[in-house]
Amino acid sequence: MWRLRPDRLRVVLTMSRLYASISSDASKTEGTRRGHRVILSHTRGWNIGVKVRATVRGDEVVLDIYATGGSNGAGREHYLGTVESLEGKRWFNRAISDGVLID
Repeated sequence: MWRLRPDRLRVVLTMSRLYASISSDASKTEGTRRGHRVILSHTRGWNIGVKVRATVRGDEVVLDIYATGGSNGAGREHYLGTVESLEGKRWFNRAISDGVLID
């Protein structure tokens, strides 16, 4: 028989820094996930998609955005830009200019 010993029981409560949610017309409920250091999402069709990688860097959350080849995996990921907080304001740093062909 197992016994819990209060002197060896430690509970650590940490709040997640990252949250993701998704909903669609084919689902009645919203799906959610949480992460402490990294959370990754990939929204895609068959030939095109967008991947967002959220990471905690120091005290800030940084979102890196990539274009992908979708579910069929054609091509490689292309870095589009980063959303981050600087001096209390949100900034989007683009890696490419408007209208550039990435494949």
